[in-house]
Amino acid sequence: MNVASLLDRFPLPPRPRRPVRLGIIGCGAIAAGAHIPAIRVLREAGWPVEVTAVCDLDRSRAAALANTTGGAAVFTDVAAATGSGLFEGVAILTPPEVCPALCALAIQAGQCVLVEKPVAADAASIRQLDAMAQRAGVQVQVAYNRRHQPLLEPFLREVENCGARHVVARFWRSARSEPRFYSDTVIHMIDLLNYSFGPVLATDVRTWPPLAPGAIPSGARVDFRTAAGPTIELDVRPAAGFCVEAIDVVGTNRTVHLAYQHKPQDFDAFELCTFAAGQRNVLFRHGCAQCSDAAMILLQGFVNQMARFCRLICGDDERPSCTLADAAAARDLSSSIGL
Repeated sequence: MNVASLLDRFPLPPRPRRPVRLGIIGCGAIAAGAHIPAIRVLREAGWPVEVTAVCDLDRSRAAALANTTGGAAVFTDVAAATGSGLFEGVAILTPPEVCPALCALAIQAGQCVLVEKPVAADAASIRQLDAMAQRAGVQVQVAYNRRHQPLLEPFLREVENCGARHVVARFWRSARSEPRFYSDTVIHMIDLLNYSFGPVLATDVRTWPPLAPGAIPSGARVDFRTAAGPTIELDVRPAAGFCVEAIDVVGTNRTVHLAYQHKPQDFDAFELCTFAAGQRNVLFRHGCAQCSDAAMILLQGFVNQMARFCRLICGDDERPSCTLADAAAARDLSSSIGL
C-alpha cells in the first residue's frame, strides 16, 4: 500500500488557502527523519508548503538539511532566523531543555509555532509559554504525533460503540535505558490516553527493579481512572526486546485493538481490528516491512500533524490540534506518576 492509496483511504484536511513558508529550528534526527519527509508528502499531494529557512548551532547539519529542502537559507543564530522575515511559521525541533527559550523568541517575533514534545521539563514552564502566546495572540501547536495517526479516528469511533469497560495499553521498546525514557518518551502514550479517554488521573504506580545499579526501572504499571469512562492500565517496558505500542479496549460485547509502530523493523503492523464471539475482524493492517518511508510517516501521524499546522498558520484552523495546555496536562500526569 503506497502513499496515494493511503491518502485515498485517509484523506488529508483541505489545503491551506494560501502558500505557507516554514522555518525549521533544530536540524537533527526528528527534523530529517519525520518533519521534512512529512512536508515532502504534503508537497507531492499539491500543498503549497515551502521550507525557506533552517537553523542549527551546527552549521554543517543545518546546511545538510537545507539541501533536502531545495535551498532553504541557513542560520546558526535563532534570533537572526526568527527576525529574518523568511517564514511565518516555525517548527522548533529541539530537546525540551532549550524549547521554552526558543519558543519565546518565536512568539515574540509573532510567528506561529510547532514545538516538539514534551516542550519543557515541568508543567509550570509550559503554562508560562501558553500565557505568553495568548498575550501575543500567537498560535502554538505541540507535536504529539500519535494524536494525528490516521487509525486513531476510526479507532475512537469503534470504541464509542463497544461499551468500553477497561483499557490495556502497552508501551514497550527493544533496549532503551536513557534516564528520561519514562518522562520524555512514555509521555507520548500518556498524552494519547488522556486525549482519547480523559481527563485521566493516575491512581497507582508499580515498578520493576532496575537491571543494573543506577539504571531506570525495568518496567512499570500505571493505573488510571476517568470521570465517567473505563479504567485504564498502562504497561511500560523500556527493554523488552521488541517494540510495541498498542491499546486494547475491552467492552461489554467486544474488544477493539489499535497497534502503532515506529520503525520498519518492528515485528507488529499498524493495525485496527475488533474481536467479538471468538472472531477477529481486521479493519486495517499494514506491515512495517512493506511500508515505504513516506507511508510510515503518514501512518505515524506526522503528515496530518504538519497539515494541521499549515492550516493553523493560514488561519484555516481556529485552534491548534494539540495546545500548550494539553502539553501541560500531559506533563502534570507524567510528574504525578513519578518516573
